Amino acid sequence: MGDASPGIGATLGTFRLDTAVGVGGHCQLFLAHDVDDPGRRAAIKVLIRPGDPALRARLRREAEILARLDHDHVVGLLDAQPDATPAWIALQWIPGHPLSQWVRRPPRPTESILEAALGVAEALAAVHRAGLAHRDVKPANIMVRPDGRPVLIDFGLALDPIAASLTLPGVQAPTTLRYAPPEWFTTGESPDATLQDAYGLGLVLWELLVGAPVPDGPHDQSFDPGPQVDPALRMLVRGLTEPDPERRQSVVAAARVLAKLAPEDRTYATIGGPPTPTPVSGRVGPYQLEGLLGRGSMGVVYR
Repeated sequence: MGDASPGIGATLGTFRLDTAVGVGGHCQLFLAHDVDDPGRRAAIKVLIRPGDPALRARLRREAEILARLDHDHVVGLLDAQPDATPAWIALQWIPGHPLSQWVRRPPRPTESILEAALGVAEALAAVHRAGLAHRDVKPANIMVRPDGRPVLIDFGLALDPIAASLTLPGVQAPTTLRYAPPEWFTTGESPDATLQDAYGLGLVLWELLVGAPVPDGPHDQSFDPGPQVDPALRMLVRGLTEPDPERRQSVVAAARVLAKLAPEDRTYATIGGPPTPTPVSGRVGPYQLEGLLGRGSMGVVYR
């Protein structure tokens, strides 16, 4: 069959496509609702080129991995038809904004940074306990809900040890180079994919503390947020971004450190909400904005 993407109003499973949100590397993203439960919204990823077996395998792998995860800080899988035409998966719609926006928006209280980093570390620890690795940890792949809770998204590059040892089409895709560990530039992978996640977590924490994006790699030294940072937190960032993977701190160990440093009663209050006020009325070109449907990693969605 052809590679045509479904249009607005089409139904995939029990989900009706309401709005086209954007296009990623190999998928088009839609905001949809469940026809049997209209209040249940979903983000539908539809494969742009379903005739490409590598991309179809990658989408199937993402669905299989998300089906093994159930955590408050990990996006949930609602349904999946990776072998259909069009091939698609339905994910929880996470309203809010990507952490990459909050990183560059002062002020960033240390307590809020600790809460955000701990939520991400707990999500990654759950991923690793399931025998998986995310492999693309970066602020843009962490959504912040309106209540401030971080949610890890985009498992398109994730794998497990068994998949890593096989030649599966579409699985060994390149990571985001800016957040790749040093060993990735020499071998194309980490000896332990969970240590690649640890490195990404360390860079996310460094960005939160410094308020600036990490420079392009490769990096031959660990990242240091500076002497103004709590010594234990500073040591944690340096341990997570250790260039030698054999000496790098693990995500599980990082979660323990962050749990000791973070407030006992996590509120997430100061990282919730959009970074700037968002209008819910007005015009954009010839279109009248009637209401705000939600926010996702690619932008704001109106009706």
